[in-house]
Amino acid sequence: MNENACEYRKFMEVKSKCRTSQMANRKRVGGKQASKFEVERNLLAQYEAAFKALEELLGEKDVDKIVDIFKKNEAEISRTLEYVNVNNSECSKIEEEIHLIEAEKVQALKEIDLQACSFQDQIMQLNEEHKRVMRDSAALMKSLNASKRCVDLYLKNAKAMFSLMNYEPDSELDFDLMTAENVEGIVRALEQRVDHLVNMFLVTKCKQATDRPSSVATEAEGSLPTDSALSEDAATVGTVDDTDDLPSVGEINDEISVDSGNISQPISETQLRMYF
Repeated sequence: MNENACEYRKFMEVKSKCRTSQMANRKRVGGKQASKFEVERNLLAQYEAAFKALEELLGEKDVDKIVDIFKKNEAEISRTLEYVNVNNSECSKIEEEIHLIEAEKVQALKEIDLQACSFQDQIMQLNEEHKRVMRDSAALMKSLNASKRCVDLYLKNAKAMFSLMNYEPDSELDFDLMTAENVEGIVRALEQRVDHLVNMFLVTKCKQATDRPSSVATEAEGSLPTDSALSEDAATVGTVDDTDDLPSVGEINDEISVDSGNISQPISETQLRMYF
């Protein structure tokens, strides 16, 4: 940026000198030098007009800011070119596939002319295969939708459980996002919170067993949810609007697991209540 600013200042100085000494230079220089000087003066005028046009277009007069804008635009253009190149590559592959399909079509038409009956049999087999694929696709879509509903219910129940445990998870976690990474993060945060509450519970029990002052035990217990609150909120967790046809939290934990070596299996509602 500093180099560009220096170049611009030099340009302005040269332009100023050219304006003040234009008449004197015309008298002193010869024919060729005068022509060269005229060409350079015209170039400077063009540069000046270009800078004015940039200032009007970009709304900036600072050379450094103009350079920053050009760098940002250049980066955006580079990303656009990369995207276009990827699309062109995909288009080339699609065109190759189209050409291959067209060649197969021509060959198939020739075979129809030569072996009409055999080709009809092949068409029937392909139709059956197509129907089978469509049935499999419909079953897969049905299973996928059911899985999405299960994940959605799991996220809603996890959100309710966080509320039950008076815990705000990481702001990066989104209970409306069904990606594997997001679900793993929610499961990890839920397990960490449950482990924390269990540890607090065990510490409180140990303090009660050693006959510590009752105020310490009361303060530790006050940070944990009561059994009645757990029962009421657990009932709320298991009830979600418009999910009558979906499994409960325990059933979801039996069906859904996270493929990660660093995360244990999900904790069911029954196990969570046993901890408390």
